[in-house]
Formats: sequence, C-alpha cells, structure tokens
Amino acid sequence: MGLVISNGHMVSSFLGIASSVAILLVFTIFFISVFVFVGGSREARGVKWYQIFKTGDTQFTSPQLASFDSSSLFSLHDRLLDARPCASRAVGAFVISPKIRYPILVLCTAIDIKEEYFLPTSSSEKSFIEQYREQFGKTTQFMELTIENSIEYHDHEVQNNIFDIMDFAIEEGYATRAINWLSEFAKFEKASIYDVNPDTFVPVVNLVFLPSETYRKYASDIIMDRFQTQIVKSRMYLE
Repeated sequence: MGLVISNGHMVSSFLGIASSVAILLVFTIFFISVFVFVGGSREARGVKWYQIFKTGDTQFTSPQLASFDSSSLFSLHDRLLDARPCASRAVGAFVISPKIRYPILVLCTAIDIKEEYFLPTSSSEKSFIEQYREQFGKTTQFMELTIENSIEYHDHEVQNNIFDIMDFAIEEGYATRAINWLSEFAKFEKASIYDVNPDTFVPVVNLVFLPSETYRKYASDIIMDRFQTQIVKSRMYLE
C-alpha cells in the first residue's frame, strides 16, 4: 500500500513538472513571437516599399545616383530606414560599444592552453604529463619526494645520489627547480666551523642547522626518532 501511495506521489510530481515545462515552453514561444512581430513591424514602417496593402511614399529619388558621395548615401539610407531615436536602439548601441563588449568578452571567454596540446599523441612526454595531471592534478605545483627510511645522510655518495635524482628532473624539463634541505645543509657544512661526521651529523642538523634563522623553514621537512638520534623521515620538493 505504501509503495502504491509513494508511486502515486511520484506520478503526480512528474506530471506537475511536465505540465509546468510545457506551459513555460508555450509561453516562451508566444513571448518571443510577439516581440519578433513588434520589432519587425516597427522596422517595416521605415522600409517604404515593403508595406503590404499600402501605397507608401512615391517621392523617390532617381533610381541611379549620379555620385556615391556620403550625403547622397545618408539621404537614401534615411529614406529607407527609420532611424528615429528609440530606447531599444540606445540600449543596443550601448551593449555593443567596445567599452562594454570587450570586458564581457574577457569575462565570458575561457581559454584553455596546456602543454600536452602541442605534443604528439603517442609521445612519452605527453603520457608523462597526462599521468602527472591525473595523479597530482588537485595538488599544488610542488611534487614531494619523501624518504621514509633511515639512511646515511652524512655519506657524500648518498648525498650525490639524491642530488642526481633532483638534477635529472630539472635537466629533462620535468621541473624548474628543487627545494632540498640536504643541499642547503651541504652549503652550511662548508661554511661552518663544526666538524660534521657520522656521529655529529644529526646533532648539528637538529641543534644548529634547523634552529638558525635562515634554515628553520626546513624544520617540518625532517622527522627525528623519539630519542633525537637519527633522521627517520625527510622530504624534498620539485617545482
């Protein structure tokens, strides 16, 4: 019984919606027709030989103009077309003026130009960009590179391997620059007086490098263990 009642309500709702749409459609057709008729009849008053069942003005100039100067053309135009002032014409002239038309064009026009539009369909570059947009399209312009294991950051060979990965992405055009706390620490190490070795690397990073005014922005990119003795996770960025 409840199903029948609910179906009845649904039928009534759909019937009401359909009736409303039909009435609105008929009203719109008649509304547009009336205004087209009014506009056409108003324009036809100025075109003298198109007035059906009326004699019209027979005082025309010669069928051929002796010279096509501006005054003759304007005179002929005024005789053929009703150019008297009208509110609708004033509104139309205002809307189509460049001061109004260009801002509306700028606001309403959406231009979508992407790099992959200029690449061959089967190229590896286009495939990379499409995969990147699919996986990171809703993120910012930065790609995070996260190292979630404890590695020997103090080892120069490990540092060079990390730097090579970042430089490869930049050289191949996949990124414009790298934001890397490890490279900044390498510069800091060369300019500092501290002796950085496997035993002092983490304390120098934690107690000297990160608290400094210049490098404290990297504090959120490095995670220590609970005893503050080793780096268990770090991240770097490609832009």
